[in-house]
Amino acid sequence: MSHEICKISALVILFLGVNDLWAFSWELLPSVEVEVSHTDNVYLSSDKEGETIYRVTPAIQYSAGGERLVFNLDYQLVATKFAAHSSEDEVVNRLSSLANITVLNKLLFLDLSANIRQRAISQSEPIDSQQLSITDNYSEVLTTRVSPYVDTLLGQDVRLMLRYSHDNVTYGENSLDANDSEVMAVAASLASASSAGRISWSINYSDRTAKSDDVEDIRFEQIEGLLTLSPTEGWQIITSVGYENNDYVNADETEEREGESYGLGLQWQPAATTRIKVMGHDRYYGNSTTVEFVHSSGRTNYALNYSEEYTVDALSEAEQGTSLDSQNIGGISNQAFLQRRASLSIERRFIRSNVMLELQGDEREYQQDGTEERTVGVSMHWDRRLTQRTDLQIEMSWNQNEFVASDREGSSSTLYASLSHRFGRRIEGSLAYEHLNHNSTESGAEYARNLFTVNMRLSF
Repeated sequence: MSHEICKISALVILFLGVNDLWAFSWELLPSVEVEVSHTDNVYLSSDKEGETIYRVTPAIQYSAGGERLVFNLDYQLVATKFAAHSSEDEVVNRLSSLANITVLNKLLFLDLSANIRQRAISQSEPIDSQQLSITDNYSEVLTTRVSPYVDTLLGQDVRLMLRYSHDNVTYGENSLDANDSEVMAVAASLASASSAGRISWSINYSDRTAKSDDVEDIRFEQIEGLLTLSPTEGWQIITSVGYENNDYVNADETEEREGESYGLGLQWQPAATTRIKVMGHDRYYGNSTTVEFVHSSGRTNYALNYSEEYTVDALSEAEQGTSLDSQNIGGISNQAFLQRRASLSIERRFIRSNVMLELQGDEREYQQDGTEERTVGVSMHWDRRLTQRTDLQIEMSWNQNEFVASDREGSSSTLYASLSHRFGRRIEGSLAYEHLNHNSTESGAEYARNLFTVNMRLSF
């Protein structure tokens, strides 16, 4: 990981150097967090073994802004020590950073980003979202991006966007070297500059290629024209026509990987708080549907989404706003796969509390080896303000995973409760309890865990 740390350092130095030249305001927020946890099952196995765990997390948040720069950095160094298993002590990094630089006003821009997180390697191995167990099922993942782009108006009626992105996805585990990926993407768009009229249009082109050692290069190329008609206030009819030309290894060589695409959709927005969109496509692999529903009613928010898309881990790691994580579905893989995702969320705000209910289902169909994975989950999150300085948080979740080819199934349920208190402007602490229960059709893969944690955080 030493060369990857050098990459991060170079990006940070570049960010800060640009900040010295252009930023008019900045904010630095250092902190340190100390916690002690006790678990009755440190290995997440059917044979329980207790352990006390100490964790120290120094962190820094930095933000800067000016006429030509917006920059945000959030970094944590997480040091974990096991009382009785010192050989398992570890230090991991967590980083989220993004800079947007205006090179030429109203014309040329540059996005830079570096992100580090821990990700489960395999869904069939024990998974601990708290990462307070002894398991080799997590890898540190570094994603870096350099992306110059043009965003300008041609006259008053046409908007032009051109973007090139170069991304690297690097895994910390030596066994995952072959999964390290490089992504190159080109995107271009010509579109009507204003959507206020009855007719709007766009022509979009994208070409994305992912390179890695363990599979052949994967390429997704698409050109599509969109025409949107607004016959009446609040209603839109959306039509599309395009062509896709893709290159990826497929277990069934007779299946098409290119062809025309046609789309027809309807969007209704009767008010600023409500939007419904349904779009159907006839694509090279068959029919696909996209559904979006957003509605706010007083203190209640509703959201429903369904989508399906061919992609690969490396591409989705690199695309902003896109995440493949859904109850940790899927191991790390550079195969192309068709992913279907459906989600429903309901959020209700009260005077002193907030409740959110989420349901989500995912399905992956891997194209190279033909395997399928499915997961469905439900979660509930409740925040309650007890006093001006004291909060109660309760989370409950359940998810079920299925590996279709092997007939292997597993389900997990989690109960988490936390009581936090702000002792002053700079000091806060919490007491937390988590119960995790995992069931599996695979012999020896069942386990349960109770985890107690005391936490203190000091901001400087």
